[in-house]
Parts: sequence; structure tokens; C-alpha cells
Amino acid sequence: MSLSSYVLPDVDIVSTGPEKYRPNYHYTSSKNWLSDPNGMVYFDGEFHLCYQHDDYDKVFGGMSWGHAVSKNLLDWQELPKAIEPDDKLGMCFSGCLVVDKNNTAGFGENALIGFYTSELPRQQQSMFYSTDKGRTFTKYEHNPVIVNTEGMSPDFRDPKVMWYEPASLWVMAVAGPERIEFWSSANLIDWQFESCFGEGKGAHGGEWECPDLRYMPIDSNSGKRAWVLIVSVNPGGPNGGCGTQYFIGDFAEIDGKFTFSSQQSEVKWLDWGMDNYAGVGWTNLEGSKFGDRVFSIGWMNNWIYAYKTPTSQWRGVMTMIRELKIETIDGAITLTCRPAPVYDELLGSELADVGKIQFNIPTLVGGGLSSSRIQVDLDVGEADEIGIELANSKNQKTRIGYRKSEAVFYVDRSNSGNEDFAEGFAGLHVANVKREYQSLNIEIYVDRCSVEVFLNGGQYAMSELIYPEEPLSQITVFADGAATISDLSIRRISKIKKNHE
Repeated sequence: MSLSSYVLPDVDIVSTGPEKYRPNYHYTSSKNWLSDPNGMVYFDGEFHLCYQHDDYDKVFGGMSWGHAVSKNLLDWQELPKAIEPDDKLGMCFSGCLVVDKNNTAGFGENALIGFYTSELPRQQQSMFYSTDKGRTFTKYEHNPVIVNTEGMSPDFRDPKVMWYEPASLWVMAVAGPERIEFWSSANLIDWQFESCFGEGKGAHGGEWECPDLRYMPIDSNSGKRAWVLIVSVNPGGPNGGCGTQYFIGDFAEIDGKFTFSSQQSEVKWLDWGMDNYAGVGWTNLEGSKFGDRVFSIGWMNNWIYAYKTPTSQWRGVMTMIRELKIETIDGAITLTCRPAPVYDELLGSELADVGKIQFNIPTLVGGGLSSSRIQVDLDVGEADEIGIELANSKNQKTRIGYRKSEAVFYVDRSNSGNEDFAEGFAGLHVANVKREYQSLNIEIYVDRCSVEVFLNGGQYAMSELIYPEEPLSQITVFADGAATISDLSIRRISKIKKNHE
């Protein structure tokens, strides 16, 4: 669940607009509101994706869990809702699904066990389960399993559960107002508080939400690992509104309590753009062909304008699925973020127009750019500002660039198309970089209502919604000084299949 003071009860909802903005290769629900991804798990050949959903309206309302499954993370079958609100526990806010391989909860081996935040009479953690591969779910009759008792914060939500092998226990990370709490259980039903993390660490511009704790290899070395805690914050993101930060550290028993610790002194952002929030990863992925790689997905929106995006039948879209890796870059341990390799299956042939492209000369691309991947390698040379501009026949443009003198990467959507539907949407958004770059690799994934930018192998990511009134059809590689294009590729991306189309 993610709601803030940006969203007012009497907000003027924009509920009209063409369906031309429904994306080709990003997940959307068939209708109405979609937000935080929930309950992502791999089980018996299927990837499950749940999400905050209101299929009665296009705004945040009676939150249930929408539900879809896929065999390849590309083609999705939308299923009936996993769970719905009830009179006793209220709405169903964010949470997770795990596979109970050893029947610790007593519902059977390999039962799918889910946790969500119920909101009546206060935010508490409740449980549900499935014994038929996630086709039907039953709420636990003795909910909630973690009661919000007197003296606890009213902000207590978004449980994410994992099996902690060193202690043969389940560990739950759950968000408090500006901290993450850790709880443990042997049976998924009886939980005890362990510790909390957050004081004096990270960004504290708003509420902390949607935690995800992961044990990951460093530099693809399975013998060298670190713990990563991913935390969303709203507001307080790097360019306004919401955002997602991460901490690299350790998770271990300290003074008899399981504790996450980090020596990290600076705020580190998983994505510097305006539109990647509440992202968490799939569990049980080690049972798939991807092994123990970490694949994550986020809600591509921002609470500043989430109610007002100009779409009609649906509102809300997921980011591309990202692969997260811990890598050593310039001597620093960094969490990199790039599109998952599954998207390679959607790539078409190289566009013939690529050979025509020269610096500062607009080039019309036959067939358009609104479902494409653009990759360019640039030698910065004498340029201070360099990058790519995407435009349409109405001269609406989105600029992606690097400004050496200010040490920033940026996405400028101040004239990207339909941007006056909400104050705070248009603007230039930056990622602060730590050093001067002489060579750049820029990878841009364009869909009908978004650009997702990955810089220098995923060191920096920026996700941005855009709403051009005509399809993007023109590309310009720009530079304000002598520079070189060392490689350029533009490939079409095929449409994914969704059963609601």
C-alpha cells in the first residue's frame, strides 16, 4: 500500500483519454486501477504477478489483489482476484507470496502462503493460502497473525517474507513509518519482533514502504555475497514524489536478535527517474531456469500525479522487469539495474535508418520509435552536453542526456506531449553522477507511454512516463562539441500477449 498527502480526497480525477497509450510490452491490468506489485513468486512452472487493484474504479479505492500468471515473464494470463476486502479486516494492501516447501504452516507441502496488510481496525499483517497452484486462495481464519497493539505505529505495512536458512526460520521485513522492522517465525503463523533498521540511514523525506531483503553475489561470485535491503520512500524521491532506495550491508544475529546493518553513509537510489516505485522481486526463482538471479518489477507512476494520468479504461502500468546485481564499480559496491534478459526474445531486426544518423541532424525513422530499443555508444570528446532526443510530428520531444559540467545524467520531459494534466509532471529530472565520463553507453526502451533509460551498464536507471500526442518517429543524437558515435542500434520490440486483448 502506498498513499500520501499528495493524493487528496477531493482530487479532480482525470478519467478520459485515448487508449493509444496502453503499452505494448509492459504489464497493465485489463481495466481500472493498478499500483504496487505484490505476491510475486515462481511456482510449478508459472511466474505469479499480483498487484494492488481496484476493478471498480480508476483510482485508489477498495484495494484487492489483481492476479496474473506467465510461463515466460512476457505473456500473461489474467486470473480472478487473489484476495478481496472484507468487513472484518478491510482492504488488502501490499504483501507477498512464498512457497512453504516443508509444510511449516500446516496447510500442506508446497502450499502457497501469502501475507498482506489488512487495514481494519488498524494496519496489521494477515495471512492467506492456496493449495491449488494459486487458482483459489483462503484467508487464515485467525487473522491477523501480527496484531498492531497499543503503542505501535499506525503505519505498519507491506510484509515481505523469506526463508532464512542459517537459523531455519522465516523472516518478515515490514515497513514502519520511517523504518523497516524484522520479525521471525518457525511456522509462518506465530511471529516475534527481532529488530528494526532506519534511524540515521537513507532518505527520510516521507514514509518508508515495500521492503525487500536479498542475499546476493558480488560480481557474480557465488562465494562472495552481501545483503541488500530495498526500501521505497514517499515522498522524498530524488526528483520529487516517491522513489526507491537501497542499502548494502549484512543480516545476522546480533545480541540474540536478527538484525540488518549497513555502513552505507550516503543515499543510494535504485532508479533516479520519477516513475519507479514500490518495486520488489520474485521469490522462489531458484526453482526456475534463472536460478538465484534477482528479478524485480515496480509500479511505473508517482503519487504526485498517479490519479491524473491521461488514460481511460485503465490507470497504472508496471515497469519492465529488471535484473538486479551487486557489482564493484570504481571501487564501490553498487546495485545495478538492467532489463531482464527475457526481453531479448522480443527484439526485431535492426532498423535500416540507423546508417543515416549523424550528430545534431533529426532523422525520421520509418515505422516509428514507440515500441523500440535504442542503444548508443558515445565518445564524449569536447562536448559538455550530449545525448539523444526523441520527437514526433508535433515537435513534442523527450531528451535523454549527460551534462559534464554539472555531473548529471538527465531525462527532460518538459515538452514530451500531454503533460499539463497535473502539476509536477513536466520537468527535467537528473541523476547525480560521481565522476566525469568520457564514454557513454545509453540504452533506451521506448513504449507508448514511457521511456526507461539505463546508463553505462545499469549504473544509473531513469524511468519516466511520457504521453506524446502522436507516436515518436524522429531521433536526434545531439552534442554541443566535437564527439563521436562509436555504435548505434535501433530495434523494434514486439508486443507481449495478454489475455485481455
